[in-house]
Amino acid sequence: MKEKLATHFADFAHHLTPSEVPERVLRRCAVHLLDTLAAGVAGSDSREAVSSRDALLAPAGQGPATIWGTRHRATPATAALLNGIAAHAYELDDSGGCDHSGAVVVPSVLAAAAHSAVPIDGPTLLTAVALGYELGRRVQDALGGYDDVNQAGWHSTGTCGPFAAAVAAAKIFDLDVRATAHAIGLAAASAAGSWAFIAEGSMSKRLHAGHAARGGLEAAMLAAAGFTGPSDVFEAPWGGFLDLYRGAAAVQPDALTQDLGRSWQIEYASIKPHATCRSTHAAIDALLELRSAIAASETVTAIEVRTSALIATMCGGSDITELSAAQLSLPFALAVAALYGRVDIEDVFAAQSDSRVTTLMSRITVVVDPAQHGGSAPPELRVNTTGGAEHTVQARAPRGGYDNPMTLTEVVDKNRRLLTRRLPARAAEDLIASLTAPTIADATTITGLLTP
Repeated sequence: MKEKLATHFADFAHHLTPSEVPERVLRRCAVHLLDTLAAGVAGSDSREAVSSRDALLAPAGQGPATIWGTRHRATPATAALLNGIAAHAYELDDSGGCDHSGAVVVPSVLAAAAHSAVPIDGPTLLTAVALGYELGRRVQDALGGYDDVNQAGWHSTGTCGPFAAAVAAAKIFDLDVRATAHAIGLAAASAAGSWAFIAEGSMSKRLHAGHAARGGLEAAMLAAAGFTGPSDVFEAPWGGFLDLYRGAAAVQPDALTQDLGRSWQIEYASIKPHATCRSTHAAIDALLELRSAIAASETVTAIEVRTSALIATMCGGSDITELSAAQLSLPFALAVAALYGRVDIEDVFAAQSDSRVTTLMSRITVVVDPAQHGGSAPPELRVNTTGGAEHTVQARAPRGGYDNPMTLTEVVDKNRRLLTRRLPARAAEDLIASLTAPTIADATTITGLLTP
């Protein structure tokens, strides 16, 4: 009998030791851990984070787990939810996993560490992170990949993320193969999240990351207590996750287990330099490059963006009333880049009420180019500037991806800016050092630096 897919992955996860993970992969995990913590600390002052704490934190705020960037504490499950929301709140968390793996995996891992009966050392922490990124992206690929999943209407962070959070937490709890498979099976009960938020820019997009983190953590906690889940969760003939969410014709089950231990999925994840949807970044980079090359006297007066149907649908909107909608808008992102010379979160805040931005947005058009496909298509920009000049720019792979990486110094600079929104400079530097030093700090040390 063919081994069930969840059991196959559970066997790999349980037996994987830090020494079996390549050093470059562990280093990559540490960078994504730092990047997610910085996004979550900064996002702790967002409307979504504040309102979710108001709604869900007990008055006494008691529990073993830290709510990043605040003095609040909570139960592990509540902490995973709230930290996941905060990490995704400003669109500065990583992408290219399930899709936003960091905002799902890291809250689950640190909440699990707070619940663990034994201290969690740095190598174990990073191995759990690696496993979370591994399964999260593999589930997405088994459903047909990012483009297919999102075009079907699923927000892959919410639908694939719980599996990532579950296996990561299971590693922290040192569950055996059977219990890890149960945790993976139970995670399917939390798999949810559609793109319905896009029309109004509603906050539910952020909730998907939090729900996935909490759902996966709870799945592992239940499995640790003997609660069972379906070991054939992915391929069950009635209600199997893959067929149910995408249909038999679209799925690729082998993606769940192919090349395990040889191809590491976190190496395909991206660090985000700009505070907008990742699908806008290639165009932002191209415009900023052009802006630095033309004369200072030239200003942008109009832009035509030729891009894929998926990006045009996902990012072609111009309603910037809500933060989420603004950060998904390609015309907004390009207007901010043209006028501010960067697209940091503070620029996004200011630009929402800047009449110059809305004026320039009215002169930015998004055109579907049939030759381009998917959410990673590098668009072509036709940029008009004062004096009647027209510049044509072909975007390349966006900065921060595996094929155009940011330097460690660039990532640290980004994270320092985010961390010091809420933390003292000394704590920010200590956290950066704890995750970039040759020996990574343990979970207790890391979480101890997240309270202002």
